[in-house]
Amino acid sequence: MMKIGDRFKDKVTGKIYIIKMETDNHTLFLEGENGLGRRLTGEDNLKRTCEKLEDIES
Repeated sequence: MMKIGDRFKDKVTGKIYIIKMETDNHTLFLEGENGLGRRLTGEDNLKRTCEKLEDIES
């Protein structure tokens, strides 16, 4: 299950995205870790094109 704040690394570009919002139809709104770059994608596509990064524990 994906949740707001989960981090993903794009397998091609290496950019890191954070889930900021999920819509009713399971479309995810992602924002680049540096605050730049935005992306809309579905859960299946995200799993195919990105790898989930482990949660940062403090």
